[in-house]
Amino acid sequence: MVIKVLGSGCMKCKKLEANVRKAVEELGIEASIEKVTDFKDIVAYGVMTTPALVVDEQGILFKYYFIFNENTMSFCFEHIIHKM
Repeated sequence: MVIKVLGSGCMKCKKLEANVRKAVEELGIEASIEKVTDFKDIVAYGVMTTPALVVDEQGILFKYYFIFNENTMSFCFEHIIHKM
């Protein structure tokens, strides 16, 4: 699984990345986590506000409202795993 955190590097982006890493570790997911900070690359995904998350190039999974809730992040990744 390849997970991309899209964002400029602001505090919200950093919090989302930290929650992603925590969820991946807790669930034992084998994943590569990449940070995408170049605006051209972010816009190529159709994103106009950050942070956002892309999983396995399947498009935008979720945006800002998942940043601060670690339990929701883990739930979402569990759901993704079961769909694969």
